[in-house]
Amino acid sequence: MYRDEADAIQSVFGKRLMPLAEGATCFTAAQLQAAIDKLKTDEYLPGGIGAVSIENPVRRTDGGLVPIGELRAISALCRARGIPLHLDGARLFMASAWSGVPVQEYAALFDTVYISLYKYLGAGAGAVLCGPKALIDKMPHLVKIHGGNQFSNWMNAAMALHRLEGFGERLRAAIAASETVFAALNKMPGIRVAPVPGGTNIYHLQLGKGVDVQRLRETLNKEHRIRLAPADASNRIALTVNETILYQTPEAIIAA
Repeated sequence: MYRDEADAIQSVFGKRLMPLAEGATCFTAAQLQAAIDKLKTDEYLPGGIGAVSIENPVRRTDGGLVPIGELRAISALCRARGIPLHLDGARLFMASAWSGVPVQEYAALFDTVYISLYKYLGAGAGAVLCGPKALIDKMPHLVKIHGGNQFSNWMNAAMALHRLEGFGERLRAAIAASETVFAALNKMPGIRVAPVPGGTNIYHLQLGKGVDVQRLRETLNKEHRIRLAPADASNRIALTVNETILYQTPEAIIAA
């Protein structure tokens, strides 16, 4: 919300955002406590804290996970101080699949939870906001007055519901398939696949300096229907593991 929403919260709602732990995947409960205490001394007219928001997993750190222990500590701190806690869980099912923590356990720590319908559940657009009934009952009016009303959004809900059936099992199968593929790739010269430390479904594929990356990408795409993202200056490519890895057997991917 702080960097990717074109200052919508400040412009539309007049709210001031205060980021914590710049460059890190998450802030700690201790850092949050310090920031709360600092407001008392640094603000001429302290306005209090309206809410705390946490993204998990974090897109800008390549799918980095917020440790469940830290989330529990932050949740306890916020509840003790009466501060609403929001989870930006656009990719929450990815966090659950890679951490082993159930979605319900994550959600129970927060007052409100946002989950995307299009980032991996197959919908063309849309999201779900979960929270207390008294709060959610206000949403139709707020959505309407801020230009977000859609009269035919049931199609996105239907697509997401369809993909949601068995989604957890398919993700676990995708993880198992990726482990088989990556273990085989790591035995090949000039190739190294490594997970993002503390991450989820994004892995780094490091290719040797002698590898023609463009030719590799074109060949995999045309002959094997495997698409790779462009490499950076160091010949490193980000690999994203999702259901599409199940479209072919691990053996076929390795052979390609």
